[in-house]
Amino acid sequence: MTPPSTPIRIFIAYSKHDEAYLKALLKHLKPSTKNNTIEVFHDGEIEAGKEWNKTIKDNLHQSDIILLLVSANFVATDYCYDEEMIAAIALHEQGKAQVIPIIVTPFDFEDMPFAKLNFLPSKAKPISLYKDEGQHQAYTEIVIALKINYKEVYKRREVLQKAKQEQEAQEKAEQERQEKEEKAAKRKQYDDCCKNADNLFKQERWGQAKEQYKAAQGMYEAGYTPKADALQIKIERCDDEIAARDYIDHAKTCLQDRKYEKAALSLQNALKEKPSLKERPDIQTLQQQIQDGIVAERERKAHEEAERKAREEAERKAHEEAERKAHEEAKIRQLPVPIQQLLQDMVLVEGGSFMMGSDDGRDSEKPVHRVSLDSFHIAKYPMTQAQWQVIMGSNPSGFKGDNLPVEQVSWQDVQDCVAKLNAMLQKAELPAGFCLPTEAQWEYAARGGNKSKDYKYAGSDDIDKVAWYDGNSSNQTQPVGQKEANELGLYDMTGNVWEWCADWYGGDYYKNSSTNNPIGPSTGTGRALRGGSWGSSAGSCRVVIRGSGAPTIRYNILGFRLVVR
Repeated sequence: MTPPSTPIRIFIAYSKHDEAYLKALLKHLKPSTKNNTIEVFHDGEIEAGKEWNKTIKDNLHQSDIILLLVSANFVATDYCYDEEMIAAIALHEQGKAQVIPIIVTPFDFEDMPFAKLNFLPSKAKPISLYKDEGQHQAYTEIVIALKINYKEVYKRREVLQKAKQEQEAQEKAEQERQEKEEKAAKRKQYDDCCKNADNLFKQERWGQAKEQYKAAQGMYEAGYTPKADALQIKIERCDDEIAARDYIDHAKTCLQDRKYEKAALSLQNALKEKPSLKERPDIQTLQQQIQDGIVAERERKAHEEAERKAREEAERKAHEEAERKAHEEAKIRQLPVPIQQLLQDMVLVEGGSFMMGSDDGRDSEKPVHRVSLDSFHIAKYPMTQAQWQVIMGSNPSGFKGDNLPVEQVSWQDVQDCVAKLNAMLQKAELPAGFCLPTEAQWEYAARGGNKSKDYKYAGSDDIDKVAWYDGNSSNQTQPVGQKEANELGLYDMTGNVWEWCADWYGGDYYKNSSTNNPIGPSTGTGRALRGGSWGSSAGSCRVVIRGSGAPTIRYNILGFRLVVR
């Protein structure tokens, strides 16, 4: 087989635990790499100083063939499964690359996304089950099978190249057609403008004719007729005719200056001097413009008066609202400091629509669907132990600290806390509407609401900037507000503690979710949890990740934040 001018790009995804199989496969692929038939990439190819995640993703999406060295180790590795395999399957389904699973060790793969694909070696026999020299036979079989796939890659490239050439030809033809049409349209516009100007000239509507000639002059191009100098002669003739009517110029000037009453008087005097002007269409138009101006001026003054009254009413209401807020703030200052802080830190999330879920993640995150929400307020931080202590009179948390998020609270514990908090506010004659967010409210707020930049985590694609998780938490909760906020100024939406939501959890709820202010299934066995915790992996801290727990369970990874609807 003659090597292609551009090598076939092969991406190999594997678990570090299966590196021996990778090395053996690379050895058998060496002849094809030496003759420039193929170009192989795996994470061992990443140069020092390169951003490894981006490098892997870039090479994955540029590959013609993607080899998955699948094993129990591969499936158990979050990055292999959630990032590399899911992306590879998507590329395969789109026809952009061919995915070939290679079984290296025995495991149950019937429920895996790649189970529908053709496996290597033949009959999906794991390489590890080949004894001694038999493994060389297995790798040789893989290489031979891959060479068959190379031919398919060449065919696909030819098809794509032909399609590209055809598209370019179509685009060129369309551009030429558009240019021709534009040129014809421009010429017609010019001709129509000259014809219209000539008609106006014959009707002695000098001012309008002049404007049309000037417009035609602006459209003139070499080769058009009449020539530009002929147009200028006609413009000058219009000027001569207009000059004969200087006595109405004052009326026009007054009209332009919005002095409509003076314009009307000037035109009236002009018509006394030359009654024949009454029959001219341009004079009739002028009369109508003046009359319209008089009416418009009266309406303008009436509108200004209405606006003045509206401003006064708005100022009155603003004053009343300021007094109400001042009265409310005075009542708030009588509450314990932690509760004051909770009330002051509520953030407005303006209502809007967003695409909830993910088609690239777990089944419970699918399908992506549009959700519309009304505006609501949400707490800037998860509830702290200091706030819980004031409300409930105790602190159940395993990791102690006033500014640490409260944890080891069940969903039912939270309902008791909310009830006591609202009762406290009612007693203080303050609005009391605290509750847990719905899943939709939580995800919309975590994404950044209508200010969203579509980050993977709440506020960034770099989890270390915004979250405490298993990679940096030191195996415990951390004080709230230490990481960067998201687009809405909300902290710790990702990591630190899983946050209870109001909804019952349904693994397939997204398939039947309401589009307007969804509140989850009507029943269930567990309540929804969002955001991940200090003990979660990065993959389990995405804004779309969903979890659940029985309403009565208490763990040191479970906390919450409140909303006011």
